[in-house]
Amino acid sequence: MRSVTEARQRRLVEIVRTCGDITTAELVQTLGVSPATVRRDVAALEQAGKVRHSHGRVRRPGGRQLSDVSSGASLGLILPSMGYYFAAIVAGVREAAAAHGVRMVLGLGGHRDEHTEDRAQALIAHGAGGLLAVPGWSAGGGLRGDWLAELGVPVVLVERRAERGSAADGLDRVCSDHHYGVLLALRHLHGLGHRKVALVARRDSPTARAVHAGWLAGRSEEGVPHIEVDARHPEGPAFERSVTALAELVRGGGATAALVHNDLVAIAVVHGLAARGLEVPGDLAVVSYDDEIAALTDVPLTAVAPPKREVGERAVELLLHRIRERAAPPTHADLLPALRVRGSCGSAP
Repeated sequence: MRSVTEARQRRLVEIVRTCGDITTAELVQTLGVSPATVRRDVAALEQAGKVRHSHGRVRRPGGRQLSDVSSGASLGLILPSMGYYFAAIVAGVREAAAAHGVRMVLGLGGHRDEHTEDRAQALIAHGAGGLLAVPGWSAGGGLRGDWLAELGVPVVLVERRAERGSAADGLDRVCSDHHYGVLLALRHLHGLGHRKVALVARRDSPTARAVHAGWLAGRSEEGVPHIEVDARHPEGPAFERSVTALAELVRGGGATAALVHNDLVAIAVVHGLAARGLEVPGDLAVVSYDDEIAALTDVPLTAVAPPKREVGERAVELLLHRIRERAAPPTHADLLPALRVRGSCGSAP
């Protein structure tokens, strides 16, 4: 038995040395053994100093890091703001960067292309050998970002899709598939018998626009409204009018469920409905699109959870690959959200 294990582990080391960098899933397929066996072998070999393992990838010990391919340069991360949506992405970026021995430098570009470009140029001037870019691209703004393709360093778009056919559309990108996430929510609600599912969301961010598009494609009945809210001021007069409109819709039978973007808005909506004599899930089933704090409410909210941390990790991996392999074809990676079922739809978790 021991000779079989030793032979398999020798083969694993040979594969890693040949590839330099391989996923554990690829090792499972190549060796024809179970994931648990690969995990045990990798752990033993890592302890012996024969391989390195992090974030589902196995590498040669002392394998090439950023300094081998970009003269010791750091990498830049451009965000429009430090809003809480990006916290998990930043956490994923930091973990993956640390695993590769890479230094990340943050720049805040705001929601205007010219400001984002200025921050990108500043990071490059200070030695950034590549960029992870989250352009603002708010409502009414351009989605082309052609200047991103002219910076002279590798760029990976994060949670952003450039206009088809634009120069930026030829860049690598990693995104949550929000369309799929919305369909998960609607499929769950439809399975519970809800056909009239309202959308409660703003429409002035890339995520909100993607959620709106998914809702339009997946709703089962026409005529159910999209109630726009001012998510920046969830206690202001405009927001209160939106909640009143939703309450009247529910009382009139125009909606039995609602998809709400995001958690902060969903919590405020639930409280607003309660103040108007309506209960969740008794009068209205609610699914939040976010899942940062959805589980912490009085009635824990069923929520769609975009894979934010994984997006950050994958973006770092993709940027390092681009630095090493400049001629490789671009990659567009869409990571699938998950649905966390809780009590706000009246179904068991």
